[in-house]
Amino acid sequence: LKTFKEAVRVEPNHIEANLNIGFISIRFRDYATAAAAFQTALKSSAQQKNIEVWLALGVAQRGLKKFKEAEESYNKAAKLNAADPRPWFNLGVLYQDHLSTQDGVDMKKGEELIAVAKKHYAKFKETAGNNKAYETRKLEADDRIATIDQTFEFNKISVELEKKDAETIAAERGIEVA
Repeated sequence: LKTFKEAVRVEPNHIEANLNIGFISIRFRDYATAAAAFQTALKSSAQQKNIEVWLALGVAQRGLKKFKEAEESYNKAAKLNAADPRPWFNLGVLYQDHLSTQDGVDMKKGEELIAVAKKHYAKFKETAGNNKAYETRKLEADDRIATIDQTFEFNKISVELEKKDAETIAAERGIEVA
């Protein structure tokens, strides 16, 4: 990393050095450094066609809580190679783990967001097909889909219990509930 940073100090737009800085920084969760390095690398028209850069930039943006930008990066990756399932998995993670869990997201909105995540995981699995390279991720997608389904069921039960609780309280107070 030190060597690549020195190369960028000497030549700020050095594509390979910026790519290496970005990929190394992602591993250390230094998302700001990674995002800046990938943005510099994307000044190259050749890198604008590099799905790896778009996926990694999306991860960095997601880590920086720049969710709209992360979604745009994953969508660019998906457009670059429709046969690559990874953008769909990353979009699922974005919606399930990040967008649906933000402050201010109520149960209804959260369910809408995880429903989108579920569709992304399904698209991932469809696109991955029988490709052995994605077997582990397909299992993870299955697990994430099961978690989403359990969340829907839990929320349904919670709403029913809250309604019963409100009815019980109202009955104790002698109030009729519609």
